[in-house]
Parts: sequence; C-alpha cells; structure tokens
Amino acid sequence: EALLSTVRSMAGRWEVGEDAGLEALVASVKQEMARSEGKAVVKFWCVPPGSWASGEGQEDYRETEEDREAMRAAAFPVEAVEGTTLTDVAKFGDGEGSATLGEYIECACSGVMACSTCHVVVDPEWFERV
Repeated sequence: EALLSTVRSMAGRWEVGEDAGLEALVASVKQEMARSEGKAVVKFWCVPPGSWASGEGQEDYRETEEDREAMRAAAFPVEAVEGTTLTDVAKFGDGEGSATLGEYIECACSGVMACSTCHVVVDPEWFERV
C-alpha cells in the first residue's frame, strides 16, 4: 500500500487525465499484487448496450426466456482478477474481453460511480454476489 500511495502522490493532476501514465502503473501494480496474493481470475459476461430487453416504459413487462437467449447470444466474456473494479478492467485490463468492455464503458467519473455513464445493469441472480 505504501508504494501505491507514493505513486499516487507523484501522479500530478491525475483527476483531470494528466498523469503521465502513472494511473496505468498504479492499476498494473494493483493487479500484480492481487495475483501475488492468490486472487483468482474470474470470468463474467457482458451484454452490450441495446442488446437487452429492458422493459423500460412498459409497466407490465416480464422478461421471457427468448429475451434471455437473445442477450446471451450478444454477450461477450470478460476476465479480470478478483476484486478489480469494472473501471480498472475497462481501462487497464489485460484479460479476455477487457478491451471490448473498454469500448462500451466510458469511465468519465474516474471510478467513483458518480456520473451514470456506464449504464451497468446487474442480473438479479448476481445481486448477492456483487
């Protein structure tokens, strides 16, 4: 943690994107620390925007198995080290699908979940796990 603190303090105006690559270095160190601590690589599936039946504006909408099959067909796999934020996976991930995830998630809020640009929807079956 001391190393991460030092790197962050050297990062300059990182909050406005002027970090000379130090944000990527911090993310890389975090990932390597997680791997050395024995954290597992996890795989999850992402459904691209517009590929799910949201039922928005339809008061009595019920998702059908046909809807779920269409979502599964459009989904792509993403791999990341356990405990890594979606922002870090999208911006700095090196596992399967991380680059594709980065094309869909804007990360304009710098990972503080303040701006709603990502439009992440978690399947109710996963609520207890995440």
